[in-house]
Amino acid sequence: MSKRLIIAALISVLPMWPLRRLAYRCLLGYRIDPGSRIAALTMLAAAEVEMTGARIGPFNLLRPHRLEMGEGSLIGRYNRMSGIRLVSCGPEAIILHSNLIGGTWGRPQLKTGREDLILGARSQLTIKAFVDLNDRVVFGQDVVAGGVGSQFWTHGFDHNRNRISGPIAIADRVFLGSASIVLPNVSICTDVTIGAGTNVHRSITEPGLYVSSELVRKA
Repeated sequence: MSKRLIIAALISVLPMWPLRRLAYRCLLGYRIDPGSRIAALTMLAAAEVEMTGARIGPFNLLRPHRLEMGEGSLIGRYNRMSGIRLVSCGPEAIILHSNLIGGTWGRPQLKTGREDLILGARSQLTIKAFVDLNDRVVFGQDVVAGGVGSQFWTHGFDHNRNRISGPIAIADRVFLGSASIVLPNVSICTDVTIGAGTNVHRSITEPGLYVSSELVRKA
């Protein structure tokens, strides 16, 4: 267990937020303004943190290299982050509950320099989603994504078992339904709705509603 993680664990059980904030600032060098708050029993073990008017709830294990949170942004509870270069939450962006987010698993490592999750203003990663950050995943503004079983993959393998990887870029005002899957090298344009359970295996360049399966009566 790293020294930073041990310090973060000790800070997480301090009884009052002013004490925790002072410890984060003095022991770990985090830049946390007075309008921000990190709940008890969250372990925040990043190398760099900058929070402005942001909140983090309880029972999280957060180990990005750098965490940036803008005014009104929120990380809820039961989220796990590991092996990430950057998590950036714009104003009022939300990472809600029970999401699993990671790149080079086990501990933060800077391997490709693109292990980034970036959420634009008012965008949301909701509940129980998986985000693979072997490459960059970017949400524009007013994106609602996640939901139970949703997956965002930035690496995979072709039919010859050669490893492939690539970023995911989602533009503004996109809604992705629960259990949707977005694959590497996919971009989605503005004003798109993705139906629940849809496999987005290619880029979308025109606004509209997209689904990848049809309900068919067989008998």
